[in-house]
Amino acid sequence: MPLPKPSTHESPLPRTDFQARHDHDWQRAEIQTLFELPFAEWLWRAVNGHRDHGGSQSGALASC
Repeated sequence: MPLPKPSTHESPLPRTDFQARHDHDWQRAEIQTLFELPFAEWLWRAVNGHRDHGGSQSGALASC
């Protein structure tokens, strides 16, 4: 199964050492790093993950 294409949109926040994937086997340190991210970064990643997996373009996500 091919990996989704990376988004062309760049986050204004710094990148982490890893990319979030739905089938990723999370390590404790990675989870702790995610919990330290600002809410805006969580939201940005969720929107892009939704788009990368063929999510709906209606509603609030359409304007992002």
